[in-house]
Amino acid sequence: VQMSGWKYTGPRGMVPGGIAGAISGWANGISAVGGPPSVMYLISLPDSPLVQRANIALTIYAHGTLLALTLPFSGRFVLVTIMWSALILPTYLLGVWGGSKLFRVLPEKIFRWVVLTMLVGLSLLILIG
Repeated sequence: VQMSGWKYTGPRGMVPGGIAGAISGWANGISAVGGPPSVMYLISLPDSPLVQRANIALTIYAHGTLLALTLPFSGRFVLVTIMWSALILPTYLLGVWGGSKLFRVLPEKIFRWVVLTMLVGLSLLILIG
């Protein structure tokens, strides 16, 4: 629906944001993949791409931080977790750097299309995996 150009124009605030947050929190708790629901909500708001990207970046940072803070209490924070994270970190940082450079030159419609296409692709990978 969003790929057709539709943007959420309904009420904003505590209730819609809270619902989106609850869905993201549930997805993060059950599968550690809470980002897509948050991104879907944030990209649907009628904000500029700059504001959308900032909101997405901050939200995903918060997801990761909260997940990392809960790992020691769940017994899942083990050496192999640290090793995989260290292995993935350089390419992740390279991707963030490249994505931020690309964002500066993308028109708004292309930005939305890239984000939504990535959400569809990631969703398919989650379903298949």
